[in-house]
Amino acid sequence: MRNPKAKFRVEIYFGKPIKGIGSTTSFNTDKYDENSPIMDHYKGTAKSSNTTLQVIVLENKDVYPKFNWEKVNSYFVNL
Repeated sequence: MRNPKAKFRVEIYFGKPIKGIGSTTSFNTDKYDENSPIMDHYKGTAKSSNTTLQVIVLENKDVYPKFNWEKVNSYFVNL
């Protein structure tokens, strides 16, 4: 996994591949509330492509260099 110093990692799985993105994408943020604007973008992309997406939010529970990603949230978005 990239950037173990980040506090949160969001993994997005699309119901079907999206042109220019593919079937999955992910990003890292340092604050949980930073995820919302980015998620709105991907929700719009999924909606315009008429597909669903699954979102998994992981939190880095330990401090770098020992990192341990733990799932804190997981949900489906049906558009």
